[in-house]
Order: sequence, then C-alpha cells, then structure tokens
Amino acid sequence: MKFARYPGESARIIFAPVFIAIDRGYFAEEGLDVEVIEPHDHPWQSVARGESDAGVGYIDYCARPEFLGRFKAVAVQERLSPGHGLPALLARPDLIDSGKLDAGLRGRAIGLTWGRGDDYLTYYDVLRRDGLSLADVRLVPVPHEGDARRSALERKEIDVIIGRRPRQIAEEEAHGLLRRWKTGSDVFPDWQNRYILYSTDFMRRTPDAGRAFLRAHQRAVGDYLTATDPDAPQASFFEYLSRMSLETVDLLRNFLPAGFPADCRIEAESLGRDIDALKAVDLFPRHVGLGETVDMSFA
Repeated sequence: MKFARYPGESARIIFAPVFIAIDRGYFAEEGLDVEVIEPHDHPWQSVARGESDAGVGYIDYCARPEFLGRFKAVAVQERLSPGHGLPALLARPDLIDSGKLDAGLRGRAIGLTWGRGDDYLTYYDVLRRDGLSLADVRLVPVPHEGDARRSALERKEIDVIIGRRPRQIAEEEAHGLLRRWKTGSDVFPDWQNRYILYSTDFMRRTPDAGRAFLRAHQRAVGDYLTATDPDAPQASFFEYLSRMSLETVDLLRNFLPAGFPADCRIEAESLGRDIDALKAVDLFPRHVGLGETVDMSFA
C-alpha cells in the first residue's frame, strides 16, 4: 500500500502516526506493507493520479470537479481538540502586545491565498465568533511559504496569517516577524481540520486493507497521545519523535501536540456545517453532497 505525504522534511511531524506504525510494526501485524511516498506536489493529487492508494487532504478537494469520484475522506487525520492541534493563526507582535487584536479582526489585513477551503475555514470561526465575515477584513494574497510571504511580512503588509508547520512558525517567531496568536482549538474548537483520503479504486479493490490501515494508524495515534500527554509527557518518546520527525526536542515541546484524534470517525453534522460555510463562499460545488465526498464505513 502506498501512502502519500506532504513533501519536505518539515512535514514529517504531520504524519507521526504513520511513521510510528511502520517503526513499531503495527502495519506489519495487520499484514500490510506500507510505503510512504513524497510526491512533488500534494498528497491528494498523487491519490487522484493513481500513484498512491491513500493520503491526506481537506474536504473541499474531494468535491473539486477534477478530483470528484477519484477519492473520498474516510477518517479524521487531525482534530483541533483542547490542547492539541498544529495549525495556528500568527500575528504581528506589536498588535498582540498592544492588545489591538483583542477587539477582533475588523479592518485587519489577513494573509490568505483564496481558493483553498482549508485556508478559509482556518479564519472562518474566528471571524464568525466576533460577528464578522471576509467583508470585514482586507485580504492579502500570499503563499504558505517562500520569499513572497517573507517579503510581505517584513513590509508589515499582513497583520494575521496562517502557520501550519512548527519549524516555519518557529523561524518566523525567531525573526520577530510573527508570534502565535491563536493555536489549536483557539482557532476553531474541535474542527475536523484534515482527513485521511482513500482512492475509490483502492476502496473497491481491497477494502480489508483500508480497514487494517486505520486499525494500525489509530494504534499509533494512541501511542502518540499517551506519550505527549501534557500532564505526563514521556521524555524518551520526545527523543524518538525528534529522530523520526527531524525536529528538535525543544521545538516539539514548545508546540501543542498534533491533534491526532483517538476516535477518527468523521462527525457528519460538524462536517455538514463546514461544507455549508464553504458553499456560501463558492469554495465547494453547490450540487455535490456529503455522500459523494465521504465514506464512513472504514472508520
């Protein structure tokens, strides 16, 4: 079985349960030989091309015309539960220190590459809780990383922006460009942020393998959650996680544990609200229903 992950060294931490399940033989015990591949673009594109059987992505990708019917979301890969979750909203330090963000984001410049539902939803609940919408902020198109993002931050063209990978966030904080403003569930409480995707061909061909993968994956999630429990963190596990993820122990301890959920089942009502929010801003085709993008049977 081939599993596609995000490219780049700093993305390894996002897939800790997969690497744990490989290292500890959980997949092997289920009769699976799992190969992790690193496509040049994105996991969902690799799955859509038939290069991999599974990967991760966001619900709106399942509904895009070029991907519809090629893969479906089968389980929650990350949920922003209390005290957990890698995604963060980062803000200019002066705005945090002055308390100017306490009143909300009205009139603020937010960094957002339009067209991706996950990016929009990262802001959606923060805006909604203050009675705001995108009409109340200024959108600054900027990529997730690279020179264009760095230049815009240095020129102070952006007040708030999304951060997804701990290493990148730590680097931007070290340069004084940004600081964590909202993290984990403070961004969007209990949000089903990212999903495990299976190709429809894989689901049809080998459904037992799909169930076996999730059993082993969730066993590794259990190991991760136990060892990163804030009340009883295991030093040896952080050292192992550092070797596996190629991040330093200090960095791993300085960030919330990833929100890998002990119960990976997709909560349909919550997902339905997300889809309605995406449809309202034309980021999800209005004619596509939940059943066309999700298969609940595996989790």
